[in-house]
Amino acid sequence: MKKGDKTTFWLFKKPRFKLPKFSFPEFRMPRLNLNWKWVLTILLILVLSGGGYGVYRGLNSVPPEEAVSTAISNTLNAESYRYEAVSKRIIDEKEELLSEIVGEKSNGNVHFTGKLHVVNSDFEIFQVTDKLYRKDVFSKDWLVVEDTNVEATEKLIQEINPLGAFTFSEPVLAEYVGKEVVKNKKCRKYEVMAETENKYLLVLWKDFTYTVWVDKSGLLTKAEINAVNKQHENHRLSMSVEFSDYNKEIVINPPM
Repeated sequence: MKKGDKTTFWLFKKPRFKLPKFSFPEFRMPRLNLNWKWVLTILLILVLSGGGYGVYRGLNSVPPEEAVSTAISNTLNAESYRYEAVSKRIIDEKEELLSEIVGEKSNGNVHFTGKLHVVNSDFEIFQVTDKLYRKDVFSKDWLVVEDTNVEATEKLIQEINPLGAFTFSEPVLAEYVGKEVVKNKKCRKYEVMAETENKYLLVLWKDFTYTVWVDKSGLLTKAEINAVNKQHENHRLSMSVEFSDYNKEIVINPPM
């Protein structure tokens, strides 16, 4: 470019116009008026909920055989509980009521009462410390069972007490089949094949199968027991037991 050349001078000349100025609104973080006690409470709930879920998921991850064995052991060894049981005999799909029993246990003491429909007889039995008490069917008096009659009474207890069916011999086969709500409790449901060690039940019955419902605390909420008659394949035994009042205060005193 030559001096005085006006054709290119304007390229280097300072522009006369100015860029417009823009003003942006000032942004401030809103001031939160938080109650930190509530914040900590919510965080604590979330942590505990997560921990509870972890425990529940851990229980689900236990092998079915172990979960069932542990639940039965926890139930039978609980300090106290109550139960209701119904036994039926099914012949060619026709049901016949055998017994209805209401029982309770507290610190080793036992009390149960019910009706044996098969002989149309009521019964009531206490076992307190080292003594057995049995109500006489005819006189309605309470009898202290002497040593000579202990074996006969224990045989009766084993025959009519449904909890005697929960003693298993190995092996035990169990399968987790899902979740169900029983007595307003969320439970894990298992189907079990096992042979009972109850020698009195084994006299007549075979092929024992169980369905058990285990709550989140690892205790039985309900159990159903089925078996087949050894002599008549079309005769089946069906028992249903429901549990409640675990570790509640239950007082069982001698009746006399």
